[in-house]
Amino acid sequence: MSSKPRTLLFGASIGGKNVFKKMRRSHDIVAFIDNDRNKQGTSFLGKPIISPNDIRKEKYDKIMIASSYHEEIFEQLVDLDADLTKIEIAEPNLLIPTTVTLQSGCVTWLLILLPVTALAYWLITN
Repeated sequence: MSSKPRTLLFGASIGGKNVFKKMRRSHDIVAFIDNDRNKQGTSFLGKPIISPNDIRKEKYDKIMIASSYHEEIFEQLVDLDADLTKIEIAEPNLLIPTTVTLQSGCVTWLLILLPVTALAYWLITN
């Protein structure tokens, strides 16, 4: 019998709330991570909010970035020596309302091909 993956959600805001709702049945959400010092040490949706510097103290299988600041957060996690194979970026439509960009009369859908593992993201951007 396999257990649910122990997951940390990075982002204790609307994106984190939406990702939490989608993942709570299939993942054991251990905690939220947030850079806002005013949120650290409190709870969100019944889960503790920890500092990114405390990630090493947690036992987890996955870090799900649940923020529209995913690029900055990914770089922060790299700087913290997080295991890139355990980082994923949440589906953008869970982070913000679905958006469409109109360019020269063409419709460009912005929200495709995610979640992306952080390793794949790093390989694409570097």
